[in-house]
Amino acid sequence: MRRLAAELPSCRILRQRRGDAEAVQATDEQVIFLEESGDGGGDYLTLAWDGKEPALEAFQARRGSWRLSLVAVHQGRRTVLREARFPVLDYSWRQTVAPLAEAPARWIAELFPARAAGHRHARRSLPAQVSVVVPRLHVRVGNFSAAVWRRAFREEIWGLGLVDGEPGHHRWSPASIRWLAHRNAELMADPFYHRNERGEWILYERFSYRTGRKHICWLALAGDAVTDEGPCEGLPEQSSYPFLVEHDGNLYCIPEAHREQEIALYRATEFPRLWRKEATLVPDVPGLDATVVFWQARWWMFHTVAGPTSNYALHLRWADRLKGPWHPHPANPVLEDVTGARPAGTPFVVAGTLYRPAQDCAGRYGRRTVVKRIERLDETGFRETVAAAIAPVADGPYPDGLHTLGLHGNRAAVDGRCYRWRPRLLKESLYYLLRLGGYRDRAEARWRAQQAPLG
Repeated sequence: MRRLAAELPSCRILRQRRGDAEAVQATDEQVIFLEESGDGGGDYLTLAWDGKEPALEAFQARRGSWRLSLVAVHQGRRTVLREARFPVLDYSWRQTVAPLAEAPARWIAELFPARAAGHRHARRSLPAQVSVVVPRLHVRVGNFSAAVWRRAFREEIWGLGLVDGEPGHHRWSPASIRWLAHRNAELMADPFYHRNERGEWILYERFSYRTGRKHICWLALAGDAVTDEGPCEGLPEQSSYPFLVEHDGNLYCIPEAHREQEIALYRATEFPRLWRKEATLVPDVPGLDATVVFWQARWWMFHTVAGPTSNYALHLRWADRLKGPWHPHPANPVLEDVTGARPAGTPFVVAGTLYRPAQDCAGRYGRRTVVKRIERLDETGFRETVAAAIAPVADGPYPDGLHTLGLHGNRAAVDGRCYRWRPRLLKESLYYLLRLGGYRDRAEARWRAQQAPLG
């Protein structure tokens, strides 16, 4: 096995020897010294992870996620200052360990801004590197081949269902989901249920495999039967996740349209068919799955941002009015956890406690839904814990994923995923995975450098 060095600027990194009194059992560490006494001791920060090497065992086992912690050691006491769970991307080892070069430096800058900017040890040391073991070639080739196999010969299918019960996390059972009829050539996901005096409705994302385009559509329900359907006019093209919120007698939708580089609010002028844009809530941000809730006399927004961190970095915003202005939380991203950061549906309150559905994307996007109990939500802090997990039924029609819980009253719309074997063009799958892993971009950069004129 060879080693790969990841840049970590403005920090002095030393390799901790095994058997050191401060070492964590079953782990190896990188030590970041902040203070040093004359005898060589002192208080310091250390990076810790599961296993002997960061991400290595999880990547080899295709475990889905790996943990990284920033720990402060003071007089032998250990305190976890920051902790995150990052995704294991089987198609790219470099992208799996990429957070190791970014997250610790950002954490230190947030916690110790003066030291990160010019600590005496940092000033007289070169830019540091975190050393990680690179998996053997056969492991990387095997993981990449498995990713190609899954994508080249399996087609992803999402369908819609309904589940009844009070909005308590302990009342929902995946086995009680009643699935609606599905169209073979279309993907139907991100459902949000709504009920008014005119009837029951579901807004959802529809993707056509024939045209390669997606848009938001509506279904009219009578019980569990679909009685009518159609497109939602006035919402952005290529949008999804039509989050619904009622306020001041109006029904609003906040669709995911990250290609527009904004998070926008739309009002129903003729529900569910016609919509009109009311306001841009967050400009110049390609937000994903924006979810809002009114809690303790203030509006709160949860979302992620399109890019490498889209499935594990949760951003939080607050506003006094629904239409803004919206203020970013000073601790953004308030959560880095691939097992429960990205929003997955409508928040709800039970016995005075706020809960929010979130996606568990460890191993694959939309693997299951977890219900998070929010224990702290204010302008300076955020804390939540897992209250329950809602996983798909292994022998059901959609055993491979469940990632939206669109609730209204005592009924919720959900989605489920299954895979259908249908060979595709292998060239298309290879191109997608190579681009996703960054290999194509690096090859293009090398080629352009070779073509650049000398001097």
